[in-house]
Amino acid sequence: MSCGWGQRPKDTPVGLYLHVPFCRKKCAYCDFYSLPAASEEAFDRYRDALLRCLRGYREEYGAFPVDTVYFGGGTPSVLGAGRLAALLEEVSRFSLEAGAEMTLEANPETVDAAFLRACREMGFTRISFGIQSAVEGELQALGRIHSFAQAARAAELSLAAGFAHVSGDVMVGIPYQTPRSLGYTLEAVAALGVDHISAYLLKLEEGTPLARRAAEYTFPDEDTLCDAYLGMVEKLGELGFAQYEISNFAKPGGQSRHNRRYWERRPYLGLGPGAHSYFGGKRFSYPRDLAAFLTGPPFALEEEDCDPETEQVMLGLRLTEGLPYAALGQGLFAACAPLRQAGLIAPDRERLRLMPQGFLLSNQVIGFVLDKMGL
Repeated sequence: MSCGWGQRPKDTPVGLYLHVPFCRKKCAYCDFYSLPAASEEAFDRYRDALLRCLRGYREEYGAFPVDTVYFGGGTPSVLGAGRLAALLEEVSRFSLEAGAEMTLEANPETVDAAFLRACREMGFTRISFGIQSAVEGELQALGRIHSFAQAARAAELSLAAGFAHVSGDVMVGIPYQTPRSLGYTLEAVAALGVDHISAYLLKLEEGTPLARRAAEYTFPDEDTLCDAYLGMVEKLGELGFAQYEISNFAKPGGQSRHNRRYWERRPYLGLGPGAHSYFGGKRFSYPRDLAAFLTGPPFALEEEDCDPETEQVMLGLRLTEGLPYAALGQGLFAACAPLRQAGLIAPDRERLRLMPQGFLLSNQVIGFVLDKMGL
């Protein structure tokens, strides 16, 4: 049965993303497609559905080359080592390139030494922990169920298990967070030995418990939030983490190769409810519906609009290296003079690059650029 989503680019490596929509407890701020708890039987059914999808794409397109694999969620680690091993065994039936990056997202309370050793033995090279804060009150406000001590222990055990790369997520704009507490969190997470930090601005998503209870909390105002972001960029630089994307910072060699492919518009195939793909020159996704994914065909069902020029700007300008003016059209350097004068983009004649202040206003900056390009 043909999936009808075009042809895979010949000999172009593809990234695989496997979405695991389960968590021990759904966080108060989370709007990702994930569900709290599940039974062992449900985990088995989900593993089998992912295996069916992997086999379906391999039968349709052949064992195409794969150079990054990313298990995201949700909390993929709740599946346990056995199910993850079965999925990686199926992934290995593609043309998995030597040195492929293999990433597992996890929450600190879901791992122990035996699990982490097993993950290393089955081929994972990178693990990313949702830490969010080193301050217990801030973690509680977010609805997290781990302590920072658990996060520290998880990072320690990961390094001992032999993970080459350990990443930690932190959040900016948490209720009650202050510049001092944010600085403390950044220093504490950096001290864990991680080589990558993702730092996200908290967004109150409509319908989430945190949004419904927003009046109960004190949030930083907009000016404080902007100062916090700029201070964070500076602080992480001092700690040895260079910014390479709006929300991502890494030590040398620590960048996420899989995530970069999203911003560089290189092909990836996402499997699971709510997972998105850019494959065969088309964008498509699975519906955010677990039941439909468990019982439906292996191929994604919803095609998405894709304007290459607009995407190039919107995604490429997320990266600190930006895009070459030569690829964006004659006259754009001159047209962007107001952005340079405002300190939003770099005074660089070769590349259009956002400065930290520009990242804070990225939607407006990108809109300005697209307008000047006539898009």
